Amino acid sequence: MALIPRIPDEFIKRFGNELKNVATITVPDGCDWEMKLKKCGNDVYFCNKWQQFAEYYSIGYGSFLCFKYEGDSKFSVFIFDATSIEICYPFKTQSTNGETKTKFHSPRKRSKVETSDNHASKRAEEAAKEFNPKNPYFCSKILKGNYVYVNADFASKHLNPNVPIKLQNSHGKQWEVSCAMHDAKSSSTAMIISRGFPIFLRGNNLSHGDYCVFELINKTPDVLKVTMFRRIPDGFIKRFGNELKNVATITVPDGCDWEMELKKCGNDVYFCNKWQQFAEYYSIGYGSFLRFKYEGDSKFNVVIFDVTSVEICYPFKTQSINGETNTKCHSPRKRSKVETSDNHASKRSEEAAKEFNPKNPYFCSKILKRKYVYVNADFASKYLKPNVPIKIQTSHGEQWEVFGILHDANSSSAMKITRGFSIFQRDNNLSHGDYCVFELIKNNPLVLKVTMFRAADYGD
Repeated sequence: MALIPRIPDEFIKRFGNELKNVATITVPDGCDWEMKLKKCGNDVYFCNKWQQFAEYYSIGYGSFLCFKYEGDSKFSVFIFDATSIEICYPFKTQSTNGETKTKFHSPRKRSKVETSDNHASKRAEEAAKEFNPKNPYFCSKILKGNYVYVNADFASKHLNPNVPIKLQNSHGKQWEVSCAMHDAKSSSTAMIISRGFPIFLRGNNLSHGDYCVFELINKTPDVLKVTMFRRIPDGFIKRFGNELKNVATITVPDGCDWEMELKKCGNDVYFCNKWQQFAEYYSIGYGSFLRFKYEGDSKFNVVIFDVTSVEICYPFKTQSINGETNTKCHSPRKRSKVETSDNHASKRSEEAAKEFNPKNPYFCSKILKRKYVYVNADFASKYLKPNVPIKIQTSHGEQWEVFGILHDANSSSAMKITRGFSIFQRDNNLSHGDYCVFELIKNNPLVLKVTMFRAADYGD
């Protein structure tokens, strides 16, 4: 039986007062589901037909639903299965008598033991076993009881039961754990790492089926460096594994690009470096959800959700009082060794934009491929409202009307300016990779003065 879902508090704070007694949920298969909304204090629940909806789309433990609010109590939804792949939605065909038939009741029925999950775990195991550190090491799978098994050979030579061990990730952060004998009644010296290990798992976003290589890098006290191998969904590998390169680029809504090496094992592929830095920068931990969209050519877009299923407030850069650029956390952006002149020019335009320091509240944003700009949560929450007209004004006083919308269904207050922006972009000869600074010069009506930094002006 599927649990009746509660709508997140952050959404209710922003839109609770405008919700009606009945909501309409539109699914990518074209079906509209009308569901009553039940209010209990400040909480709001879907309260009827949810069970029918959940059964029809095989929603169960491990499923993830991404809702986008369209206004007027209307939602669109994307449904992801337990392997984080969007489901194959049911589709309807015409019968011989002209009536509509559903091809199958459920888009996907999964066995109790997920075959896709097993395939992905197997690939992670193979990648881990190919890893060959120079120091003594052992390889182990994360087990359901939140512990790892240490083989007898390594344990007898290097570990002692109930003696603290430090586990260290690739960035030097450490967690204290301890070992226990795997079987006290047996003569075997095999051990398990258990006490303190669940905290290490949460801190590194590891789960059952992932593999780790533990390398002894210090003996007094014992320090084990941990290299992690995470599962990549089987459905994705089947479709795109053969076209992936050695390096993938992950683009985040804050405009940052992360380059990560991909390890290939036959037709299988794994992220194998910089993931921990990425996870720490965006505070990705136990219960977080990441939605990847593949754009081709080993490029991905990602949207990050926290444990409450609300999109995170992404880090952003601000100007300090002395004019220097401060970043809320260290900057993740690292460019490839071989950069094109366009990338150099865009980088220089970015630096020029970030040196610009207007006297009024402002934000700086990159022109993105889909002809919109991202507005960080701090500025958006203070000054903007979804679907309320905004005037964008150039230095010559010309104005264009645009609209901002929430960046995603479960977003915090982060927004993007989309409707009307393509006309502004075309009229001002702006393109992907250019940067703009938007300065608030009037509140009612809302007017943003824009200063443009075109990459073409910063080329060699």
